[in-house]
Amino acid sequence: MPANPWELRADVRPLEAAAQRWTEVGALVSRRGDELVDAARRATEGWDAASAESYEQHRKQVLAHLDRFTSLADRIADCLRASATLMTSSQKDLDRAWTTVAAVPHEVVGESRHLVFGRQLVAALWNACAPDWGDAGVADVRSYLEQFLVASWREYYNPDVYADAGFEDPWGSAETAWSASAQREHRRSVSAKCTQFLFTTGILTKEPADAF
Repeated sequence: MPANPWELRADVRPLEAAAQRWTEVGALVSRRGDELVDAARRATEGWDAASAESYEQHRKQVLAHLDRFTSLADRIADCLRASATLMTSSQKDLDRAWTTVAAVPHEVVGESRHLVFGRQLVAALWNACAPDWGDAGVADVRSYLEQFLVASWREYYNPDVYADAGFEDPWGSAETAWSASAQREHRRSVSAKCTQFLFTTGILTKEPADAF
């Protein structure tokens, strides 16, 4: 059966069961540590021999190992629960996104349905993922998109083309063409639908200055 990109098909019950088991194991080890402390206190009460200090050091080492195990067990349980929660919340995000995509009248939009679907998907993924990236992550994505737009347009001003055409200064000619006001307005006009979509969805908040 072909994979459905909108369904993770993740059964989180084994993860939740494993997390519960690790929690129980950690609690059991913690109780055993408390019992060891009580037993050692009773056993060493009034014990003043030289070996008492050695026994006490050994007891502390054992308790430290037990505490370490308990801490690790709790961390494992937390990781398993976090994984289960992430899968569940991700499926909910996908369900919400699919509700938006499914509302698009594909039988009406014809071949443009690919663009419509793509824009709906990008918007849905941005809304679902961007809040978890933090300010720095969002800024990095926006910077990458701005640089990508500039690099895409720069391909149309390749100095090699000017060199092949016989220009004496192909690099200077390419830069002159790139900086010409008419060319800047042309790039802005051609990119308008794309940039307007990015503005509307909040993916970009300002016009890529280097491109226009």
